[in-house]
Amino acid sequence: MSGDQTAGKKTIVLIEDDRDISTTIQSVLTAAGYRVVAASNGQDGRRLIQQQRPDLVLTDMMIDRKSTRLNSSH
Repeated sequence: MSGDQTAGKKTIVLIEDDRDISTTIQSVLTAAGYRVVAASNGQDGRRLIQQQRPDLVLTDMMIDRKSTRLNSSH
């Protein structure tokens, strides 16, 4: 592809603190044609969500909720 190779691709923000799992998920989603932006913690994930305005967010439900502040009830 010439120019911006991410143009027209759906964007997914992936929040996963396990590097191996994150790498595997990114590889699968990228191969399927998605643009994947990853964060290893909730704080960075929240920043990416605000910056990237993704089509989908995938998050590890076991990440420490105090650090993520992704749960609206906290």
